[in-house]
Amino acid sequence: MFRRPVALSCLLLAPAVSAAPAEGATCSLTAPVPAAVAITSMPAVVASTTAQYFVLYVSAEVAPNTRREIPILVTRGEAGTTTLTPNVLGESLDRYRVEKYQVASPADVDGDCLDDLSDPNPVNPALNSANLDYVELQIPTRAEFDRLRAGQGVVSFLFSNPSTDKPGVYFIKGNRGHYAVAQELGLRGQAVLAAHFGYQDHVARRDGGTGSWWFEITDGFGQLRGGAEWVPMGYQLLAANIPFLNEDLALFVDEVDREARTSDSHLATWHAGGVPVLPHPIAGQQPGVDVSVASLQAREGGEARYEVKLTGPTMFQVTVTVTSSSPATGQVSATCPSVRSLRTCRRGVTGDSATLVFSPLDWDQAWTVTVHPRDDPDMTDGSLTVSHTVSGIANYATVTAPSVAVTVLDDEKPAAPPEITVTGGRGVTVGSHASFTVSADVAPAADLDVTLRVDDDGSSDFVPGGHEGARTVRIASGSRTAIWNVPTTNDSVDEEDGVVTATVQAGTGYTVGSPASATVAVSDDDVPAASFSSASASLGEAGGAHGLTVNVSPSPAADITLSYALSGTATRGADYSISGVTGNTGTLRVRAGATSAAIPVAVTNDQVTEGSETVVLTL
Repeated sequence: MFRRPVALSCLLLAPAVSAAPAEGATCSLTAPVPAAVAITSMPAVVASTTAQYFVLYVSAEVAPNTRREIPILVTRGEAGTTTLTPNVLGESLDRYRVEKYQVASPADVDGDCLDDLSDPNPVNPALNSANLDYVELQIPTRAEFDRLRAGQGVVSFLFSNPSTDKPGVYFIKGNRGHYAVAQELGLRGQAVLAAHFGYQDHVARRDGGTGSWWFEITDGFGQLRGGAEWVPMGYQLLAANIPFLNEDLALFVDEVDREARTSDSHLATWHAGGVPVLPHPIAGQQPGVDVSVASLQAREGGEARYEVKLTGPTMFQVTVTVTSSSPATGQVSATCPSVRSLRTCRRGVTGDSATLVFSPLDWDQAWTVTVHPRDDPDMTDGSLTVSHTVSGIANYATVTAPSVAVTVLDDEKPAAPPEITVTGGRGVTVGSHASFTVSADVAPAADLDVTLRVDDDGSSDFVPGGHEGARTVRIASGSRTAIWNVPTTNDSVDEEDGVVTATVQAGTGYTVGSPASATVAVSDDDVPAASFSSASASLGEAGGAHGLTVNVSPSPAADITLSYALSGTATRGADYSISGVTGNTGTLRVRAGATSAAIPVAVTNDQVTEGSETVVLTL
């Protein structure tokens, strides 16, 4: 939805932001009596006016059979109704409560001596102190998260006083230690939890996409040890102070001592309390081990590769041991995924066996296993079997994996030319590379040049000149694959999504196999920006009509629908009319190729003497 305001006439009044007193200071804010608001669902829709504001509370568990109520949302009322949507859901409806206050006499629901409407962080009791040079009290945008985590991958933070009615959160700037910051904030004698917040772009989500926000509690100090019991409270408080989160936050328990610190029953309790645990449970993804091939061939002295990965998420570490049945005929090694959550690794040592380790944060990433046939002086082919032994607990306790039959081709005999195929990688957005894997059924004895034709989609122009047509891809001696990346251009022009196609062409030293052609989907990311042609206009009451022009740039490749909201002091129906409006919301269709569209506003002459009124339209 586009959000750019325009008003026929408008005056916006906003309270000034004031600083809170220093740590340990007292304050004497008046505590107005709130009005309870009944709710029947969550998100909650409540009757409201612009003179009111609302506070949403949740009762979160802080210990077995012990709960504390904390505010998680403060929002101003709108004319008619207001929707209260927490950043994360999970608790049953009876755990939520709504209070109503008046804008003219705000409260201080988080108890930090700043009233709710002047407090930039109204649901975080952590104090706005002089120490803000090394902590933040909120992460308002993804850009701020990226700034704070630069150089370390995660944002460190502290939960203060988690067992009280006023738990707080401090996000630490830069690469500073939890203990040092706690001491500088004067929190060392209090109950404090050290934690991290991060994002993993390759973790599968419930909705079928990838990318998940996660947090882990690493330690407790001061008056606190451990931290598992505070997870539901921390989940709600953390989400409340990261406004850009949208139902995508999960707990991660460090794999190093995961088994020692947790149990299946405790994790199940967290799920029941509304806190997802990484990895997210995903419908249809059952525990298992996928081995990419059932059999393969390799020449003596060469190499052959295949991939191994898990088919479903794991909450604990899973180990797959790869073993050659005949080390004298061929040995094995393993290379970890290019994306690793908690460690880096390289190609392992060649030997009789290799070990593959999967963690909750990278369970869906494939390991590469390489078979190394040994050379011998005879002229006979050989064979071996590579087995895979799975070691895991919980849902991976009884999982087995298939083996791979390997035929070792003698290198003294003439070899048949390799058969070449191509496969495409996952879809990309313009500006990224479309990746293709060119594969040989047998590793060539010498470098092999394969001709690949690259074609752009006929309905788009994603691939820059010089990267289409016939391209030469080299499969290195002893390898069975080569990656070919095709760049795509982000041209800032809205256009339809398309595909990039790569096709293996006939050539010297190989034959064309199947599949000989593959595609990678390319998504356009250019969204037309919408704005009103003028910020305000004055209309006479004598039957005046006006078309509020909305400009879009660039012109859309397909029809788009813009939504706008109505507010102001004028009454729709009595003072003005706009077609196509339901409640306080209207829509405007912009046709493909158009650069503007108009919202027709008709002013009604109600024959009543009255002052000027306003109607505000907000995209």
